[in-house]
Amino acid sequence: MSTDVFEATFSSNKEYADPFNDIDVDVIFSGNGRTWRVPTFWRGGNSWGVRFSAPLAGSYSFRLESTDRSNPDLNGHKGQMVLTGYSGTNTLLKRGPLKVSANKRYLQHADGTPFYWLGEGLYTALSDRIGWDDFQKLTLDRRAKGFTVAEVAAGLTVSNEERAPIDPGFRNEGGPVWDPDFKRINPQYFDYADRRIRFLVDSQIVPAIIGAWGTEIKVMGVAKMQKHWRYLIARYGAYPVIWILGGEISDPPINRSSEEKSLPSSAGWWTQVARYVREIDPYKHPLTAHEGVIPHDVALQEESLTSFDLTQPSHFGWSAIGIQIAQLNTRSSSTRLKKPIVVGEIGYEGMGGTHLQDFQRTAFWTAMLNGAAGYSYGTSEIAMATSLDKPLHRTRYSFYTWEEAMNFPGSYQVGIGAKLLMKYPWWQIEPHPEWIIPRGTTLLEPHEGRHDMDLGPPEPFLARDSAETSLPIAEWDYPKGEWKRKGGNFLLPYAAGIPRKLRITYIPYYGLLNFVSTRPPTILGLEDGVTYHAYYWEPSLGIKFDLGTVAKPGPGHLIRKDKFSKTSSDAWLATELSSARFDGQLIVEGRSAFLLKDVNETDLVASVDVHTDSDAALLLRYQNPDNYVAAVYSPIERAIYIAERKNGRDGPPRPRTQIKTTAPTVRLMAEIRDTVVAASVFDGDQTYSTAIETVSMIDSGAVGLMHEAPATTQSFSNFELRRSPTLVKDERLERKIYDARGIYRGELAGPGIPDVPQDWPVGWDDFGKRKYILLSAYRPDRPPVSGDLVLVLENRAELGNER
Repeated sequence: MSTDVFEATFSSNKEYADPFNDIDVDVIFSGNGRTWRVPTFWRGGNSWGVRFSAPLAGSYSFRLESTDRSNPDLNGHKGQMVLTGYSGTNTLLKRGPLKVSANKRYLQHADGTPFYWLGEGLYTALSDRIGWDDFQKLTLDRRAKGFTVAEVAAGLTVSNEERAPIDPGFRNEGGPVWDPDFKRINPQYFDYADRRIRFLVDSQIVPAIIGAWGTEIKVMGVAKMQKHWRYLIARYGAYPVIWILGGEISDPPINRSSEEKSLPSSAGWWTQVARYVREIDPYKHPLTAHEGVIPHDVALQEESLTSFDLTQPSHFGWSAIGIQIAQLNTRSSSTRLKKPIVVGEIGYEGMGGTHLQDFQRTAFWTAMLNGAAGYSYGTSEIAMATSLDKPLHRTRYSFYTWEEAMNFPGSYQVGIGAKLLMKYPWWQIEPHPEWIIPRGTTLLEPHEGRHDMDLGPPEPFLARDSAETSLPIAEWDYPKGEWKRKGGNFLLPYAAGIPRKLRITYIPYYGLLNFVSTRPPTILGLEDGVTYHAYYWEPSLGIKFDLGTVAKPGPGHLIRKDKFSKTSSDAWLATELSSARFDGQLIVEGRSAFLLKDVNETDLVASVDVHTDSDAALLLRYQNPDNYVAAVYSPIERAIYIAERKNGRDGPPRPRTQIKTTAPTVRLMAEIRDTVVAASVFDGDQTYSTAIETVSMIDSGAVGLMHEAPATTQSFSNFELRRSPTLVKDERLERKIYDARGIYRGELAGPGIPDVPQDWPVGWDDFGKRKYILLSAYRPDRPPVSGDLVLVLENRAELGNER
């Protein structure tokens, strides 16, 4: 809880020629066993103001100290006051200011309540480019859409495009924030900024105050920038705020062996300012730096000075998604320094006619499922508060106004995405790429130091192939380095969640005939004894499609176990020239296939231990050498996969699941049911699984083992065959569909498309009722609509008390 804000003004009878620069005044507050040294802010003339809030209600005393010890008005002056605790419903004030969580993964309130960051870059919103009435309109719109943070600059913003504070774009009703020569600050600017900061807080939106744009320090110097920050801390530190040191800062650690001679004269300046902010902020608000599009891991020379990272993956088209994921993965998996990571700026909606609503959804969901502690959306029109009655910015990205941009669809869509996450204990969600196949690339291996990453193309985003011509860089070419070497691919699904409680998968979409959208991914590793309820969630309108109950079943009826004793030969039939020995193992040489006698099954689960480094396969629905399905384990290819042979021809190549195991013995398993099949390998520590694949072989058949590599030996042991277990059935699923606003969007009822593949739903009435659950994997029905989707599996019993 926070107390109400105490505010007072102190005046001096002693006159100063330049009071802002000639004297600094602090107020030392004491109470409840603590002491705070709070800087004052110059109000103009010979007056200084102070604002103070405390974590606990009670009696507090204060006294003044100044750098002019001879002034009795500003030294030793004492007072008492009583601060009352906040009793309203505003969560920012009720739960207290923000701090970093103990596990360094997210932000939370003082009372421990996790804080979800959904921000927007309202960089020039303290200027009068957007009027007071319009500022309120924009703020309330963002609040209604679920935004929780507004990134606002204290006058000195985007200085590579405007000449702050001279340009009228960065003035407000009180004038510019500083005089043109940066001699002294303008208190009247902040008098008008105050009501906007307070309105954000009253609207339960955290002001994330940007001190200045990164390049401005070259004009002001360190000392002036520190004075600027002292003023901001004095004026707004009593509020629940976040400090953003500067915009697009690049002040990384010095590589003294190669870079020191070419360092700019301002090297280390922002680091000095950050250290100063840390020292004088009595409230220890979270501090970060808005990063530029840079190939560095950190923004400052001392990365421990910032509480969390605020990244800018770039505005370079779809490649920004890959850069975003690489940044999140490599930083979160670093063992060097743990801190939350917020995506602070990426691909502004509509900028340059690109980054449209589909990009916005993809950026949001891939960020949140790759470990981001929060996400900031943006448009150039709102960031620069473009309007029709103000002079044009020197750089113009669009002729839309801020009000038109306020209604761009992306802001609504990331907002409903955040609201969906906030239904769950989102702060416990962590990336789990192993839960899904196919899957997008991740770089989550723990590491110390920095990854070999090239995160952004050189300016001006051109690749020169000769002195006369230049070609645009393909937006799929970045990031490079480690991501590129691993075949980085962000076009596939990403998964995250909380084991045994929640699984969330984002399924991206890149065109009407996109493979992933028409053949859903497979969810792997369903836990024993956990019952999930599944649904698709369409992220542009927020429509939920019920998929019913998903649970890993218990084992099916046992048909046969075989430990390959000396008498096992009576149960097996060799189909080709084969040799075998039975004494606890079935040892075969060269091309060999063995079938169980008197077994003719359709739906079954087979498993066997495989002991050597040669290939092996489980044969399923075997008709003859020209017609069967096989689950293949190939240690030579380091992969497992499904193969289907029909009428003497091998079917089209199927995706292979790569494995890393070097274990001498693995357990190969396969299940086939109806028109689908899946396989897995367990090496005693980790399970590798294929996707659930569709097959055309639907007749019952024999079951067996196969080894095809010539001049090599394979040995099998501990064979087991069971019928496929009984799955949970949903007699009734929710068929009426509504969007996030509660608007009725129809009903899933009626016939399906005739003559479609067997794994398509027969009709809308059956959507979600047919269960593709094999081994410990689940594949949902094909989506009911084209486009990107979110797939949610929720354990309602476990989540009931945590929402």
